[in-house]
Amino acid sequence: MTNSLHDMGGMHGFGAVEAEPSEPPFHQRWEGRVFAMQRAMGFTGLWTIDAGRAALEALPPLDYLSSSYYRRWFLGLDLGCCDAALSARTKLPPAVPCARASTCRAP
Repeated sequence: MTNSLHDMGGMHGFGAVEAEPSEPPFHQRWEGRVFAMQRAMGFTGLWTIDAGRAALEALPPLDYLSSSYYRRWFLGLDLGCCDAALSARTKLPPAVPCARASTCRAP
């Protein structure tokens, strides 16, 4: 088995990991939203943690290396959602038009 770009643990040349004193869980609000979306999509059962990792590993190397941690998660969500939508498209019954959501009845 060979290491890929994504197996960087223990590799040299990326510099030391510097812990920030009193580091917040998220540096920007959008990071927390990406985290929430990732959790929500996992809850749907449309993909597993393995599928999420596969989406990250499918990112082009330049995108992967130039992106922050949560940007990688966002790009992986984008790939995963597109794949799930394409897959679901063939499995779902046709949409039922309705005036109000509370009055809709599936055939």
